[in-house]
Amino acid sequence: MLFSVVFLLPVVLCAPSPQDRYDGHKVLEIFGKTEEDFRKLLELQLQFGLDMWKTPKHVNDSAHAMVAPEHLTNVLEQLNSLNLGVSTLIDDVQQLIHSSTKDNKKQARAIFPGGSGHDHGRYYRHQAILDFMTLVANDANKSPNVAATLETIGTSGQGRSLKLIKIFSTVNTGTPKRKIFIDGGIHAREWISPASVKYLIEQFAYNPGNIADIYTLLARYEIYLIPVMNPDGYEFSHTNTRMWRKNRRTNTGSTCIGVDLNRNFPYQWNPANGGSTNPCQDTYSGTGPASEVETQVLVNYLTGAGFDAYITIHSYGQYWLYPWGFTTALPADVADLHAAGQAGVDAIQDYGRLRYTLGSSTNVLYAAAGGSDDFAKGMAGVKYSYTLELRDNGRYGFLLPESEIIPACEELRAGFLAFANAMYNQQQVIVGK
Repeated sequence: MLFSVVFLLPVVLCAPSPQDRYDGHKVLEIFGKTEEDFRKLLELQLQFGLDMWKTPKHVNDSAHAMVAPEHLTNVLEQLNSLNLGVSTLIDDVQQLIHSSTKDNKKQARAIFPGGSGHDHGRYYRHQAILDFMTLVANDANKSPNVAATLETIGTSGQGRSLKLIKIFSTVNTGTPKRKIFIDGGIHAREWISPASVKYLIEQFAYNPGNIADIYTLLARYEIYLIPVMNPDGYEFSHTNTRMWRKNRRTNTGSTCIGVDLNRNFPYQWNPANGGSTNPCQDTYSGTGPASEVETQVLVNYLTGAGFDAYITIHSYGQYWLYPWGFTTALPADVADLHAAGQAGVDAIQDYGRLRYTLGSSTNVLYAAAGGSDDFAKGMAGVKYSYTLELRDNGRYGFLLPESEIIPACEELRAGFLAFANAMYNQQQVIVGK
């Protein structure tokens, strides 16, 4: 049974100082059996400023909460007094931040023979990602009959380029190609998202594994990819505050910075539905629909462009989600969305034995109005619109180590290719009617 307890993402009382640290911060998994249990947990969140990494969806679910060391004893005492079960997922967040990004010679590296020569087993800053995209666009050694073009489609609030790469087959089949759009990095702290989109660029442009489904994909579709939709926040998460989520807009009348871009899209925008009107909340929805320049860029690009599919990559939790995020009601074509998504989920499980949960955002995760996937389907007319939450389930959470990048990316590739095949087969049936 879904329930109505609405958890808040953390309040930021002021602009964080350079190189914020998380020494002694722990991430706890907290178990409750009733809706009342989670109402009590919400009270603790407000009392101690808990950062909820994962909110419970239903009774007998669990929450993941980051707790500062100065509050740990009191939080544990109160959880015990409430008879809420608790275990430790991450013992020291700062140690995990350090270990997840340090050079590790034992980690799997992905420098593909015949590919770009780029190491995809690392996390990169925004400019390095743009440099990689430029390399791919200009490289004459891509797969036979594959081309790529680079386009700046806008700039962020702080003036960073929002660049898109289009990868396509140069073979003229006599019919216009269909189009798929993939973006990443809407939430700054989810580093696996830009890394995975960058990996897909490599795979589609060079196909180093000589995968037949990639050739088939490019014979049918043009692929448009933006690894980082929130470059200002992404850079800030590298230089200042690793757990930063929002963009970096200055909010008039507040010392708190940023808007949650995934609460800012104009379709069914509603801060009261999974967002916030408080600029100090991590889910602050902005001053109005599409108030943010990054949101506006994506809205303008998707609207009227005739995309067949929109996929936005996030983390974590292992979900394959389709609209709607603003209501428990389902789209009229939910059977098509579910069947195509099921092909992706099944392929991920077959490839890496990880189980993804498939369903509508509100029904299997939480309500969140103003999401990009709802906009793509509800206003931009994209039939197949999804949010993918990549691995894991909480052992590392947002701090997925570099050693986990390649496995996560390979799972995504397997799932995406299976989804694209299923979508194409559905489209052929629809056209044939």
